[in-house]
Amino acid sequence: MGLAKVEAVYFLITLLIGLSTLLTIMIGGLYYIHGTHQIGLNTIVEFVMCINMLTFPVARLAYRQYDPAGCGITEKDQ
Repeated sequence: MGLAKVEAVYFLITLLIGLSTLLTIMIGGLYYIHGTHQIGLNTIVEFVMCINMLTFPVARLAYRQYDPAGCGITEKDQ
């Protein structure tokens, strides 16, 4: 797989992670403001940090799958 395809897949993964984090903060913030689910700011922050600690290493592994040696993929390698 070429460098452009790897970068495109990695960009999509990071975009989805970012959107899920944004959605989590928005929904948790609305619950906190309206007080409907008795959720605190510490719970929202803890959940977002936990999700990020789980998803970013997995995304990094997906990126390294195409570059197992860690030496970097260059345009010359294609």
